[in-house]
Amino acid sequence: MKMFDSEEKFRTMVDFSYDWEKWMLPDGSYEYMSPSCERITGYTKEEFAADPDLLLKITHPDDRQMMIEHQSQHLCPETEKAELEFRIITKSGQVRWIWHECNSVFKQDGTWIGRRISNREITDKHEAETILQRERNMFLHGPVVTFTWRNSENWPVEQVSGNVFGLLGYSAKEFIEGSILYASLIHPDDFDRVSSEVTTHSNDNSLSFIHEPYRLVTCSGNTIWVIDTTTIIRNDQEDITHYQGYLVDISEQKRQEQIVLESAMQQEQLKHFESLKTMAGAIAHRFNNAMMAVQGNLELMIETLSDDSDEYKMASDAAQAAKGASQVGSMMLSYVGQRPLQLREISLFDLVRECSPTIKDLSCPSVSLKVIPPAQELYCSIDQQQIQEVLENILTNAVESLENSTGTIEISFGEEYYTTDSFPIAFQAKDTKDGVYAFFQIKDTGQGISPENLPRIFEPFYTTQFVGRGLGLALAVGVMRKHRGGVTITSTLTKGTTVRVLLPPISSSQQTVPSSQGVQNENVELSGDILLVDDDEIILGIGKMTLEQLGFTVHTFINGKEAVDKVCKQDIDFCAAVMDISMPVMDGIEAMKIMRTIDPAMPILLISGYSENDFPLPKEQGDRPDCFMRKPFRLDDLRESLEKLLSSC
Repeated sequence: MKMFDSEEKFRTMVDFSYDWEKWMLPDGSYEYMSPSCERITGYTKEEFAADPDLLLKITHPDDRQMMIEHQSQHLCPETEKAELEFRIITKSGQVRWIWHECNSVFKQDGTWIGRRISNREITDKHEAETILQRERNMFLHGPVVTFTWRNSENWPVEQVSGNVFGLLGYSAKEFIEGSILYASLIHPDDFDRVSSEVTTHSNDNSLSFIHEPYRLVTCSGNTIWVIDTTTIIRNDQEDITHYQGYLVDISEQKRQEQIVLESAMQQEQLKHFESLKTMAGAIAHRFNNAMMAVQGNLELMIETLSDDSDEYKMASDAAQAAKGASQVGSMMLSYVGQRPLQLREISLFDLVRECSPTIKDLSCPSVSLKVIPPAQELYCSIDQQQIQEVLENILTNAVESLENSTGTIEISFGEEYYTTDSFPIAFQAKDTKDGVYAFFQIKDTGQGISPENLPRIFEPFYTTQFVGRGLGLALAVGVMRKHRGGVTITSTLTKGTTVRVLLPPISSSQQTVPSSQGVQNENVELSGDILLVDDDEIILGIGKMTLEQLGFTVHTFINGKEAVDKVCKQDIDFCAAVMDISMPVMDGIEAMKIMRTIDPAMPILLISGYSENDFPLPKEQGDRPDCFMRKPFRLDDLRESLEKLLSSC
């Protein structure tokens, strides 16, 4: 009776078990199956009893082979215990995870009587573990690297996430074993600041803090930027034992910030450059007008003096100095690219060869100058004078870099493909294009330029020699931008500098034959009535004396309207008109347009302290002046221009 009661209690307990319990006999049939099978699978114990293969049939297809192998290997008396996890598809079509455990059952005499099987549904647990593992994998392979440092010198690492290798190129093992100290990876320029931040926040009872971004040096020697959020860990006595940091690589963010900053700086430079252009034009105009008065008076004085007099020598010296001073305006306009181009097709080798006297003057006996001709001629359409000025400035720098010691300067030539983004920023103009550029190259064996000084080499008045040297290579900026070219510089301290002047080439099919139309007619007689219009009374007076000396009868006016009114009367047959452009009441351009309607055949020469390109002159040839001259100009220049104008009448 007691045994019966015990069996009844045991069966009752198993029948109401939450897990799905089974007793499988040696022949594969079930001696017992708890009712929980229906809750877990949707199938009753009667259905399982009727079909011994039902469990295999409802096993998920991806796990079925595993279940077949389990049954063949473990459902035998030799296997005492086995465990596995697998999925089933319930009667309603749901996928559930099952934890399966089975072990052999024996009688007291050792007879095998089957296997006791316990199946527990672990769907929720498995999904939670899957999510946790997914998040862990995401963390381990994500951008955040965790460190735990001891509060000791150089912050030895106790724990670090495995993804540290992807960030720094060192394994977690190297850090934990101490072969790599974290402090040794902090960039030297940032170490004191990082250390100070740790000390400051450690002393003010902070729980955590965020470092200002700092740099780490990776295993490969590269530098990366990180943001470090650090938690301070204290023991029960409030002593700091560890620091735990979460590091995120922000190198790309820093790179983008640098691009934005450089772009903003470049835009600011362009605005500054435009302001300089406006200012340079205004200064040059006023300066050139003033120098016109100086040069004009000196030339008129020289014409009246005896060649062997002291006064003649003083006036000649002053005129020569005034000529040099008048180049200041041209230099300023060269820098901002406002100096007009007088284009001529010339080979680069001929350009250098024609400049050879100047090159020899620049060099000294201790300097060996070599010019290596190109394999074939390289032709460009250039303003020869301006490009030669660029060449002379580069050669001056090369000679100075040798510091009066023995050395070599070599000039060579070539062609090469360039993208404009490889040019220094100063030459990255909108109208400059990628393509093949012809170049002449100046290579010296001088002292070289340090990396920190190299980006400043095109700044006006910048020099490593002494203050106030001059515009130097800054002249090349405006000149080369105007030519749609550029200048590249490579340099190594103590080894020398190589400068390439790049210019758009002209193919042999594009070359033109020089025309003979512009040849001066030396037999033209300079005489007749001529208009002279300028709002500056000093220049008006000098111009009148100059034109009278050439042989003209001069009629002067202080603005364009007065000159137009005189032409309208048609009481004088003017042979030509010389007019300033910038004048009050009516400027020279407007006056020219009206005069052309009255007397289309009258030659008109416009003059200005500004560049010709600064004015909205008409594009049509018939509406343009017959000639333009920039102040200050010499008496001979004015004579040549008038001879040319009158010879074509």
